[in-house]
Amino acid sequence: MSSPTEPTPQSQARRATGASRVRAVASAVLLTLAVILAPIVVTSVSAGMVLSDTDRFADTFAPVAADPQLQAAVSQGLGDAAVNVVAQSNPAESLEQYLKESGASQAVQLSARYLGSYVLQALETAVRENLDAFVSSEQFAQLWEGSLRTLHHTMTTAVGDQADTAVLRLDESGTLWLNSTVVAQAAVTFLETRTPTIVEFIPTEGIADVRIAQDPAFAQVRTAARSVPLLITVPLVALAVVLVAGVLLARRRWRALAWTAGAASLVMVLYGIAVGSFELPHETPEQAIISAFMVPVQGLIAGPAVTFALITACATLVGTAGVLFVKKATPRDTAALDSEI
Repeated sequence: MSSPTEPTPQSQARRATGASRVRAVASAVLLTLAVILAPIVVTSVSAGMVLSDTDRFADTFAPVAADPQLQAAVSQGLGDAAVNVVAQSNPAESLEQYLKESGASQAVQLSARYLGSYVLQALETAVRENLDAFVSSEQFAQLWEGSLRTLHHTMTTAVGDQADTAVLRLDESGTLWLNSTVVAQAAVTFLETRTPTIVEFIPTEGIADVRIAQDPAFAQVRTAARSVPLLITVPLVALAVVLVAGVLLARRRWRALAWTAGAASLVMVLYGIAVGSFELPHETPEQAIISAFMVPVQGLIAGPAVTFALITACATLVGTAGVLFVKKATPRDTAALDSEI
């Protein structure tokens, strides 16, 4: 007869069953968390690769210079400043004074006075058309790309964002500003050989900066650019720890790993498709500019997500096929192999 303090076979079996259930639940929770972390890891690594390299950052957002809404915002800001200069110069009065000094008849002088408003309007139109030509030119695209390199440098090194020579400036509120003075100087250089008369009406000093766009995501980019190592390593380490722990707790480890990889592949494909097909609103010009910045970001996330999913799925299929082949080739070890699978 067994002692009351000695565990009976039934109690030992119940304890083993309870421990097995706890391990199974813990493994399922950890592996589910690993599947959820997979898109986060791909996103953080992709963003970190862009934010850690100046050339990659500039190449990613250089196409934004061709966005019509961005060009319109720059041209509008410079054009408004130029129109003020045109209005202050009063070209109609200058023409009338010139005709008077030249001895023109009263009729000719009167005609110039009546045509003054048309002269002013024509001059303003010419100024805006020439600025439109500049913002759509290769020179502006090169200026934009160079400004992206400077912006990346200011974000990653925490140097002064208020530098007078910086074309782009991103403040703490997530507002992206364009240095109108630098852009106006580049416009003057571009137009000097095309229309030297128009150049006289484009101011290059005392121009208010142009607000390109404002979005909280820009502020987050500004913060993330100064902590790229953490942006990449923390999600990766978290995924590795959760995945390894979940697999080790599983009773059939290879099967748990295979199912987790398959689920992660499916989630990553759906995530990549969702990110790639998502469209931001275009109701205002500023929203359209923000969307132009988001398009290359979507490509950076969606592409690696789908690629990761395909690689994981292929690796899972190859690994599963290898395990099944080994199991079939060694029938004497089937029982032991089943306990691992």
